[in-house]
Amino acid sequence: MSPSVVPDPGGGPPSGHVEASGHVEVPGRLDPDPRDPSGDSDGGSGPHEPDVADALDVLLGQVDAALARLDAGTYGYCGTCGAELDDQLLDRLPTAVLCAACDTRARVSDAS
Repeated sequence: MSPSVVPDPGGGPPSGHVEASGHVEVPGRLDPDPRDPSGDSDGGSGPHEPDVADALDVLLGQVDAALARLDAGTYGYCGTCGAELDDQLLDRLPTAVLCAACDTRARVSDAS
């Protein structure tokens, strides 16, 4: 189950989205709220802190897996069908493991 999409009050893109390709956008903001003098926008340790830590752990795992694929010579190829991944996809999402077609199939299958 993926976290809900949370808009960034600073005008950035929404976060909290987990793509079928394995990419995780970290939920919540990592920078403190500049309007909060304590630097802790929720006033203490809140329920989102484990979510951020968990998302960062997932992201670190994705980076480690991408580096392992690079060492193995399989980086840049779809983990399902073996097709070469689009350079624009890899520029935008260096941890991608699925081509667009396989990602779409995975999303459709997850939705049903």
